[in-house]
Amino acid sequence: MNVGSGSISGTGETVTFTGDQPGEVEIKVAYTPPEGGEPCTYYHSILVKEECSVAIAGIFNRPVCRAESYSANALPDQGTCDWGGNGITSSNGCAVTYGSNTPGLHDLTVRYSTPGGGTCVDTKSVLSYRLDAMTPKAMCYDTGSNLTLSDFNIFTTPAAGSFRDSITLKPTTVSTWQQEATVLVTGSFFCPDQDAGVNIPITVINKEIKKKAGINLEIPNLLKTPLQALGLADRLNFELTNTYGYYKECCQNGPADSLSGETSVNADIDVKDFTLVGIPLPKFLKQYVTLDAINIGASGGGSISITGEKKGCSTTGTEWSGSGEISISANAGGKVKAIAPKDIFVMKGVLEGKTSLKEAITAQATDAAATGVWKGLYLEGKVVLKTRFVKGNLKSYQLKIPLIDERALPIVKIPFPQL
Repeated sequence: MNVGSGSISGTGETVTFTGDQPGEVEIKVAYTPPEGGEPCTYYHSILVKEECSVAIAGIFNRPVCRAESYSANALPDQGTCDWGGNGITSSNGCAVTYGSNTPGLHDLTVRYSTPGGGTCVDTKSVLSYRLDAMTPKAMCYDTGSNLTLSDFNIFTTPAAGSFRDSITLKPTTVSTWQQEATVLVTGSFFCPDQDAGVNIPITVINKEIKKKAGINLEIPNLLKTPLQALGLADRLNFELTNTYGYYKECCQNGPADSLSGETSVNADIDVKDFTLVGIPLPKFLKQYVTLDAINIGASGGGSISITGEKKGCSTTGTEWSGSGEISISANAGGKVKAIAPKDIFVMKGVLEGKTSLKEAITAQATDAAATGVWKGLYLEGKVVLKTRFVKGNLKSYQLKIPLIDERALPIVKIPFPQL
């Protein structure tokens, strides 16, 4: 047996021995009686054992898809480690690789033997966990949605634990350029094997993708007739457009078909100087003068917008809204001329007039109401004539020649189609 060593501190009946080298140490105790005489001696042997400590270092939870390496810190040096536990795939001295495929809590044990023959043991529990499945909580998701773990039902073994927070999703943002598409999202723990996760098919909706719907809502041109009287019907730009389309919506109960669109009218006219001929004069006057032509001007315009929408996520049915107005101002002017200039002189003969035309549309629950108002356009003025055969006598005529009769149109109903 090796000879050890140590030190003694204290005096009297009680002392403290501290060993510093492993081995056997002999301690001599001498006692001298109070009355004197020869002391008696006693020898006591103490075995100083070698100090042994061992501890497994590491993080003691892991997914079954990823092996972990652990190591043991041991004192004194130069000893040997012996590992034990289900799931050890390899070991090298005081290092071990642990790769159990069985979820649950399992013990990993290391026994350390010192060079002097001492032993010590450390045991740690390793939690192995597995991702079994994931399902989406929603029936669908809008394109561009950012996904988090809270969007899914997560099934693991064990069923609960903070380790679930380390699940990653790929991709985290889902999108599609189709109306409806299935996108695979992968949930996994961090593992060398990229195929170790679970695939989750989710439905992604892009409501911005529309398919044309054959819906054509007709808006009447109530201004065409009065403009025809002025010869300007073809000068009015009356542009009617229907843009309706089907699209998908992501609702609480899943994807639903929806439809929306707009009927719009953009109208404008800008005529500076249009000549209109063939304006009849009263019979009593046309024997003296003629109105060969008048100048017409018109300007204005406006827009109408009617929108319809049937939301698949709603039970309210089709909703229509919108309104608009087109307003046009027109004016006319001309001058009468004498038929026989040598006999008749026109002292005054300017005729003028102006008017406004209006069409308005208002959407209601099941139809749109179109109304039109035509203010009358009349050439008005005084014609004063003089003849050279009658000295000093003037003939005066107050004229009012209708070009457009004033009229308030009856309401025109435009029924809305079922969407």
